[in-house]
Amino acid sequence: MRRELEYTIDQAEYFWTDSKGVLGYIANESSRFHVFVANRVQGIQDNTFVDQWKYVESKQNPADEASRGL
Repeated sequence: MRRELEYTIDQAEYFWTDSKGVLGYIANESSRFHVFVANRVQGIQDNTFVDQWKYVESKQNPADEASRGL
């Protein structure tokens, strides 16, 4: 976003997921995954730090509103 918007963001970036499994994948440095998962996890690990990732309960995840209905 920074590159595309040419906008300076001076604060720390955080990423949120409602999947503890995803957090485990991102933090894992030794296990091998299926190619599909491995490619996505590698992309996340290459571009972010593990401590930037946070957990949010599904019920509190605003990104879920479109899929779970209101």
